[in-house]
Amino acid sequence: MSSSRALEVTEKAWNLYVEKEILDLQQLRPEVANSWQRCRSLRINPYQEESCVVNLPELRERLYNKQHLLKVARPFMDNLYNFVKGSGFQVVLTDEQGYLLEVLGDNDIVSRTKQVLLC
Repeated sequence: MSSSRALEVTEKAWNLYVEKEILDLQQLRPEVANSWQRCRSLRINPYQEESCVVNLPELRERLYNKQHLLKVARPFMDNLYNFVKGSGFQVVLTDEQGYLLEVLGDNDIVSRTKQVLLC
């Protein structure tokens, strides 16, 4: 299936899911379907235009509470980033609520994602 056709199929499945809560598992990769379900269960508004940004004390607390996770994850993140370096990808670690804890990526892609408040 061409990438434009795959995008069209995914968009139709998305609209069906958002409008009628019907998840077409035959048209979606399992990780996409799981992501949509996870977002719905967390009550994430897909139409929200502004990101939730935590203040510095709250960020410090989140980082402190997840210091073990960060310590364990960083070597894997570094390894993965070295694999994708220069390709336009970034490696992101979030907590269970989706708050960003660590972001690794090329400067240009990190700058672009900051502009749209992804990191």
